[in-house]
Amino acid sequence: MHALADLYFQLKEPRGGGPQLRAFDDRADVPAVNLLRVTLAHRPDWLGFRVDVGVGDMPDQFRASDPANTRYPELSRGLSYAEQAFVSAALPVGRGLAVDAGKFGTPVGLEDNETPQNWNYSRSLLYTFAEPTYHTGLRATYDLARDLAVSAFWLNGWNTNVAEGNGMRSFAVAATWDADASTQVVVDYAGGLERAPTQLSDPRLSYRHELDVYAVIFVRTWLSFAATVDYGHDARDDGASWWGVGGYMRCRFLPWLAGVVRAEHLHDADGFTTGTAQRLAEATLTAEATTQAGPVKLIGRLEYRRDQSDEPIFQGAGARPFTHQDTSTLGVMALF
Repeated sequence: MHALADLYFQLKEPRGGGPQLRAFDDRADVPAVNLLRVTLAHRPDWLGFRVDVGVGDMPDQFRASDPANTRYPELSRGLSYAEQAFVSAALPVGRGLAVDAGKFGTPVGLEDNETPQNWNYSRSLLYTFAEPTYHTGLRATYDLARDLAVSAFWLNGWNTNVAEGNGMRSFAVAATWDADASTQVVVDYAGGLERAPTQLSDPRLSYRHELDVYAVIFVRTWLSFAATVDYGHDARDDGASWWGVGGYMRCRFLPWLAGVVRAEHLHDADGFTTGTAQRLAEATLTAEATTQAGPVKLIGRLEYRRDQSDEPIFQGAGARPFTHQDTSTLGVMALF
């Protein structure tokens, strides 16, 4: 059993209200809870399980992105508290086949649902708009070689639980190559019939492709880089495409102090993922301090972020919207 407390406060708020273009940390004026989570898990000798249950901004956004929220609001609300919930089987096949059934995080994308696993506090534009977040279905993982693992997924669509999915008509594949101790490359693809992300109450399904490639390189013990590329296409109406790129650099100045730079670009020419035809860019500077207090690991992140669009999408205090947004965020995490 272990737990996570993830809290944040917007030190510099955008003009006119809370931050826009955020996956989770979108509250202003008061300290807020991104996630308070408890995990119960048993590593399988042959059969095991994992359940992550929590409250905060993350479950609220899980509910908002669930197509079942319109017709089954109580079911969607209840299931949103389960970040993950799956059973696992370790099968004696070759090098060992791991099979999971239930709800789990998506294989698509560099950034994780939970903040501590990421280099920055806020989630990227690609995470927020270009990729799914979680799935319900089956996942099978097999090590083809010591440095190469492959996974196959049979899924009930993007960001769905047990209702209002696509009847298990999505799938995904992923390959992870650990080239050496300092380099990891991941290629993943997801495809299937999905609902438009900005029109979740529309029952129509259209075929969607999503391809993602990312790499993480540890150049020195104190210096690492990461890069990611996304491309998506949906056949809805006359068809819509989006693509994006992102780059990261992390420097550990002291054993307890690190700095991170992230820059990315998202091209949503048809407005399919964001709701507005636009080009988006953002740059984020993050300072991270860590310490250990007995069994508790504490992580603090101070972050400045600038988002920019070629369309005036950011609402200001008056009637006139803006093409950019500046925010500063303080995040504090405790892992038990």
